[in-house]
This record gives sequence, structure tokens and C-alpha cells, in this order.
Amino acid sequence: MGFYVPSKVLGFASNIPLNPLVANILFYEMLAVTSAVAWAAECPKPPHHLLVYTDSLDTVEMFHSLRAGEGYNELLLFIVELLLTKRISLRVCHVAGINDPVADAISRGLFDVTR
Repeated sequence: MGFYVPSKVLGFASNIPLNPLVANILFYEMLAVTSAVAWAAECPKPPHHLLVYTDSLDTVEMFHSLRAGEGYNELLLFIVELLLTKRISLRVCHVAGINDPVADAISRGLFDVTR
């Protein structure tokens, strides 16, 4: 899992543990979006508008509805607090994984492909 910042040609990635405490991939998809928003919010000049693409339709739906199941509300509330504090307008959109070779490469640890 990870995220990529095209304007900075910068990417961040982390492996999902072999025996994760949370076995649901949706948690890690949501955590990747949360990490991207937190990174942007902590930049010296946070953006006024932030667009995040994900290949997880469930994650997109959580942001569109601002409704999440148990275990996800904390991440969603954390993001909302960041957005309000830093005055960032966020939009989360879906992109099919097959149409996003950079995200696919990052998620597979193929970092040479992303350069």
C-alpha cells in the first residue's frame, strides 16, 4: 500500500504485514488515503484543494457519504479534523487499478517502474 505525489515525483509505500492484526484490505486502502491526506496537510503550504485517487470503490464511498463502519470511523474523523483545521477541500475519486500503472507498481513494490 502507498501513495504517490505526481507534482513532487514522490511516493511512499509500506508492506502489509504477513500476519496483520486487521485482515481486511479495505482498512489498508483507507489507511493509504489517510496517510496521503495527512502528508498533504502537514506540508509547509498545505493545498486548498486535494484530489486523491484510489482503486477502492468502498473507500471512495466512505468519503462521499462520510459514513464508515466500525474500525473506520476513527480514520474518517481524523481526516475530517485535518481538513477542517488546515482548511483543505478533499475529493476522493475512483480509478481502476488497471488504468493506474504507478499505483499498481507502488502496491507491488516495483519502485523502478514509477521513476
